[in-house]
Amino acid sequence: VNQKINPATWNAADIRRMAAEINAYAPLALEGDPAYLAAFARRVSEAGIDICQPRLIFLTYSYPSRLYLRQIGKVFSAPLVSSYGSTETGHVFMECEAGRLHQNSEHCRVDFQPWLSRHGGPRRGRLLVTVFHNPWFVVLRFDIGDVARLDDRGPCPCGRGGGMVLEAIEGRVADVTFDHEGNAVTVDDLDAALAPIAGIMAWQLELPAPGNLQLMVISEPGRSRPACRQARERLMEIYGDKAKIEAMTVKALQHEAS
Repeated sequence: VNQKINPATWNAADIRRMAAEINAYAPLALEGDPAYLAAFARRVSEAGIDICQPRLIFLTYSYPSRLYLRQIGKVFSAPLVSSYGSTETGHVFMECEAGRLHQNSEHCRVDFQPWLSRHGGPRRGRLLVTVFHNPWFVVLRFDIGDVARLDDRGPCPCGRGGGMVLEAIEGRVADVTFDHEGNAVTVDDLDAALAPIAGIMAWQLELPAPGNLQLMVISEPGRSRPACRQARERLMEIYGDKAKIEAMTVKALQHEAS
């Protein structure tokens, strides 16, 4: 239903139109990018619009921040399920009702290359995907570019067996940073540190130069200063007091090129 690249450009008419289309179609399942769906949920809530409740919501395309999951959950009551893959490999993992990601074994082979223990290995590493029976595109051990964390808690309560099982996808390898001791910090590590801070609705971290970090935060009204202060303190704990860290509130986050 979305027709714009940046949700920050949605106006009131856009929100009403999208809500009306969802309500008119009354889908059993709804699929969305978690960042976009969270932004839509916030606007629907602010406008007091009643929205049709699907039976299931599939999240795909980008990292599902804990902040986004909370915001979606305030408007939609359906279970949230992550569907993971890429343009090159198609559908690779699907989250089950127990919250674990199961490999689509009939579609692809997945090899896991663990990182060093200081960076979170052997449970944390990268994924190499080989797709079966694709008539138009052959990928052999394709580096999908995301950080994965293996699930080692034993058989899944959902009863599904076979194939690789992940506890989480932790964000892009290209977005990995390093703490003051030189250990890897994933997007999931940062989200776990920032999501509990009251007042933060979304965040984005940029590194314009080594040792220089700029955190952009979308905050709830009236909570800008304490949210930025606490966020900066959390980042100082991770990156050390020698890092130059600036935290600021913004009206919208800049989207990276797809």
